[in-house]
Amino acid sequence: MKETLQPFLIEIGTEEIPARFLEDASRHLRNLMETFFKERQMGYDVNNVKVLFTPRRLTLFIPDLALIQPDKVEWLKGPPVTIACDPEGKWTQAAQAFAARQGADTSSLTRKQTEKGEYVFIECRTQGGKTKKILEENLAGLIQKIKFPKSMKWGEGEIYFARPIRWILSLLGNEIIRFKLDTITSDRLSLGCRWQKNPKVIIAKADLVLYQKQLKAKDVYPDFEERFSLIKKSIEKTLGKNQKIHEEDMDLLRGVTNLVEFPNVGIGKFEERFLKIPSQVLSTVIQYHQKYLPIYEKGKLLPQFVFVFNGPRKILKTVIQGNERVLRARLSDAAFFWENDQKKSLETCVNDLKTVVFQEKLGTYFDKKERLLSLISFLKTEGKMDGALSQKLMQAAELCKADLVTGMVGEFTSLQGTIGAEYASISGEDPEIVEAIREHYLPLSGTEGELPKSLLGSWLSFLDKLDTVISTHKLGLMPTGSQDPYGLRRLSSGILRIHTEKGFTFSLNSILEQGLRQFPVKDVLVGPLLDFFKERLENLFLAQNFDHQLVRAVLEDPILIPSLKSKILKALSQIQNQSFFQEALTVVERTGRILKGQKIAEREVKEDVLKESAEIELYRSYKSNYGSIVQLIESEKFVEATSLYAQVFSKPVHVFFDEVLVNAPEESLKQNRSVLLKRIHELYSMRITDISKLAKMK
Repeated sequence: MKETLQPFLIEIGTEEIPARFLEDASRHLRNLMETFFKERQMGYDVNNVKVLFTPRRLTLFIPDLALIQPDKVEWLKGPPVTIACDPEGKWTQAAQAFAARQGADTSSLTRKQTEKGEYVFIECRTQGGKTKKILEENLAGLIQKIKFPKSMKWGEGEIYFARPIRWILSLLGNEIIRFKLDTITSDRLSLGCRWQKNPKVIIAKADLVLYQKQLKAKDVYPDFEERFSLIKKSIEKTLGKNQKIHEEDMDLLRGVTNLVEFPNVGIGKFEERFLKIPSQVLSTVIQYHQKYLPIYEKGKLLPQFVFVFNGPRKILKTVIQGNERVLRARLSDAAFFWENDQKKSLETCVNDLKTVVFQEKLGTYFDKKERLLSLISFLKTEGKMDGALSQKLMQAAELCKADLVTGMVGEFTSLQGTIGAEYASISGEDPEIVEAIREHYLPLSGTEGELPKSLLGSWLSFLDKLDTVISTHKLGLMPTGSQDPYGLRRLSSGILRIHTEKGFTFSLNSILEQGLRQFPVKDVLVGPLLDFFKERLENLFLAQNFDHQLVRAVLEDPILIPSLKSKILKALSQIQNQSFFQEALTVVERTGRILKGQKIAEREVKEDVLKESAEIELYRSYKSNYGSIVQLIESEKFVEATSLYAQVFSKPVHVFFDEVLVNAPEESLKQNRSVLLKRIHELYSMRITDISKLAKMK
C-alpha cells in the first residue's frame, strides 16, 4: 500500500543572521507554515513540528505531512425553489441553466432550506492537489514572508531577507521539492561549518535524526536547546570548585548560544589592577560589550571570564589570547575614564549639563533637572512628602544626570545611573542619595522590569519618567499605533507600577497639571494625557487577569490614583461573584438611574420634610451607618464596606422605591428624596467606584 504521509524538511541557509533575530524568525517560520497548511487543509500533527536554528540556517521539520491535499467540497447556491421549480415540482429553465454552468445536469441539484427560504444547491467537488506540487509553487513566496526587525536587499531581484540566502535544502520524503528563489535553486545540499575542508552535506531524505547527525559530523549543532545545554555543561566542567557565573547571566548565555554553530568554552584572564574599578562597571564591560561572562567566587568578582566561541578546541589557545587582548583594551579605557572623571567635581558635571540636549524643543538636561526640582517643590507644598524626604530628593534630582557628561558614560552608555552613583559615593553623598541615583532609571522594562527598592529611588524614578512623558506630550509626540519612538508606553507603565506598588497616595491629575504649567503653552490640556495613563493602567490590570468590565468600571472615575485603583480592583475582584456584591451593585444602579438628568439644588436631607415611613426608615439606616461605612472605606477595607453597604441599604432602598414617589408633585418632597438617594448613591460610587457601570456594560 502506498504511503499517504511523508516527512518534510526545509533548511534556509544564509550568511550569519544577528543572534537577536533568530528565535522570533524561527517562530515566524513555524507560524507561516502552519497557516499555509491549515488554509489548504493539508494534514499533519502540529505538536510534532520541530524548528531548529543557528546563525547560518533556519530549519523546519514535519514528520507526517499528507502527500495529497483533501478534496474540497462546497455547496454552490442557485436560484430559490420558487424560481427553480414549476408548480408541478419540475425543474425550470433557470434550474437547468444553473446546473449547466456547473457542468452538470438537473439530477445533481438538491433543495436546501436557508434563513431566506428554500434554495437550489449543487455539490462542487475539487480534487485535492499533490503536496509536492503545492510546495514547489509556494515555498519561495513563504520564505520571503519571514519577518525580521531589519532586512537587506540581496541577489539580482527585489528580495529582502535578514542576510543573503546561500542555499535551500527542501525535501519531501526522499524527493527534492524543486523551486527557485532569485539565483538559488533548492536541492538536497546543506553546508557545515566554514573551517571544514569539504563543508558540503548531501541529505538523502527528510529524516531529522539523520539530518542532525550529518550536520554534527560537519561541526554544526542545529538544535538551539542542545547547543545551550552543551555550553552550560562545559562551563560547569571548566570552572573551579567554588567558582560560578550568576544566574541572571543566563539570558546573556542564551544570546551567545545564537552566535555559534559549534560551541566551545574557554576561560580568559585580565590583570588584577583592573579590580580597582567597581565590580558593576567591570561586569558591564565584560558582559554587555564583549558578551563574556564574569566569574565569581563566594560572591567576589575574579579577574577571569568565561567566553563561548565557534570553533574546534585545537584553536582554544589562540582564541583565549585574542579575547584577553580585546578585553584588556576595553578595561584600559574604563580605567582611564574612571580616573579621569574623578578629576571633575559633581557640581561641574551638573553645570556641564547645559551643553547636553534633552530634546531640541525641550532644552537641555540641565533644564530637565530644574523641572524635576520644581515638581518636588510642588509636592512638598501640597503636603505629599515631608521636609526631610523632599530635601534628599532635591539633592538626588540635582545630581542624577551628572554622569551624562562623564567619559565613562560617553564610552559605556549602559552605565548611566550606575556610574553616577559611584561618583556620588566617592564625593561623600548620603548613601540614600547614592542609591536613588543608581535606581532612578528602573524599571528598564515598563511591565516586568525590576522596580527601585528604596523610597528615594522610587520617587526620583517616578518624577524623572513623569517629566519625560509630560514634556513629550507638550510637543504632541505621544505614541500612535505601533509607533512609540520615545518609549512613552514603557515609561508610563513604569510610572504606574511605581505608584501602585510603592503605595503613593496622590492623584496623577494634580501633578500632571503642575508639570504642564512649567511650559509656556496654554493649549496643551491634561485630559488627553490622563486618558493615556488610564489606557496604560488598564493594560497593566488586564495583564494581571482582572475582569475587563470591572477594570473599566474602576477607571471611570475622573480622579486617577493608581495605587488606590489597584487596591479597590483587588478587593472587588474577590467578591465580584458574591451575592452581597450584586446587592450593592443593584442599590448603586437603582439610586443612580433615577437621579440621571436631575438638577438637585439641595445638598443635605431635611428631616422635617420626610413624610413616608419608608423614606424615614431609609434615612435612619443611612444616618446610623454612614460613619461606619466611611470608616471602613478610609481604612481601605473595601470588602467589608461593600458587605455593610449591601446589608444596610438592600432592603430599605427597594421598599422605598415600592412605596415612595420620588418625583413627587411637591418640589420640596422631590428635592429631599433625590438628595437622600444621591447621598446613598455617592457614599459608594464616589468613595469606592460606580459599580452601576457594570450593569450597563452587561
